[in-house]
Amino acid sequence: IHHLPILDARTGKPYGMITNTDISRQQRANVLFAISDISNSQNLEELSSNAFQVPQYIASTAKRAGDFDLAGKVLAQATDIMTRKLITFFQQENGKAPMSFCWMVFGSQAREDQTMGSDQDNALLLASPPNQKQADYFERLAAYVCEGLGQCGIKLCDGNIMASNPTLRLSVEAAKKQSERWVKSPTNEAILNFNIFLDARSVAGDNTLLKSLQEYRKPIFKQPMFLAALARNANEGSVPLSMFQKFVYAKGQSHKDSIDIKKSAVAIINNVVRLYALASGLSLPSTVARLNNLPTDSGLSPKDRTNLRDIWMFLNRLRWRHQLTNNVDDNFVRISDLSSMEKHQLKAAFQAIHRAQQAVVLRFSGGIG
Repeated sequence: IHHLPILDARTGKPYGMITNTDISRQQRANVLFAISDISNSQNLEELSSNAFQVPQYIASTAKRAGDFDLAGKVLAQATDIMTRKLITFFQQENGKAPMSFCWMVFGSQAREDQTMGSDQDNALLLASPPNQKQADYFERLAAYVCEGLGQCGIKLCDGNIMASNPTLRLSVEAAKKQSERWVKSPTNEAILNFNIFLDARSVAGDNTLLKSLQEYRKPIFKQPMFLAALARNANEGSVPLSMFQKFVYAKGQSHKDSIDIKKSAVAIINNVVRLYALASGLSLPSTVARLNNLPTDSGLSPKDRTNLRDIWMFLNRLRWRHQLTNNVDDNFVRISDLSSMEKHQLKAAFQAIHRAQQAVVLRFSGGIG
């Protein structure tokens, strides 16, 4: 239907006409149109211009809890599309890749829970060790894509977890050997360095390369000593509650009643759930997807899985609302911005997270934290 006549309710006479163009014009605020514009970009200039529309649309349209639940996924999907477009632009100028490759993403993009402050974490997985000419091609590809994402508003990683870092352009065989080293020497420092790589997803290239790596990793990541080390690491962080169950505020913030929701809560849940997922042989990177797909013998009861999922979503709603309301990209939620009910829920959430930390230590490291 391209034209819809509007009739006067009383007389039944034609009052006006709505066309499909009118509907499209009204729907331009929908973030899906921004993503469509990204997909149709013909060059880097167009892509970067269209990319900046996505957070603007999210900021203008996300009002309800359900909107915040989708925002991270939408932003991650938009970043996926930007990545594929940049790879296409590079190959149009430089030719096809000299071998099969997989562009992997880690962290929040892999889990599809990006926020306004998320930076890029990515790597290149190659089918085989490259010769010098092949290595030069992938070096230029990685630099182009990472810098292009930066121009599109996806910040460069301060920790240099990017494909432009030569140590993050590995063949499948080299990546397998790297995984073995992680398992053999899971010190606290090592876990801090490789933890982010345990949430991985393919966004471009040959997905079978990552699948091959993940299948190889499944049995070695189930080794008890490795899981015990991860369990102890998951217990390192603590929720911001005092002995008397009062909120403990972050230091050095302009607002004295701020709590880092990401570091002090969301990241802990991610670590705990990742541990159960690895022990169960799940390769899914999303925290919610992992909780939804854990087997019945995972050690986490259906009730506990539901509770952790609801808490995770509640916390992410709080930080999305904080970022959009205050036009910031940090995760320091202000307690004074919360309703009495939300304060009560947040305290209960922190208590549940603490219990989940204790449970993983008991299950995977014999109670030795």
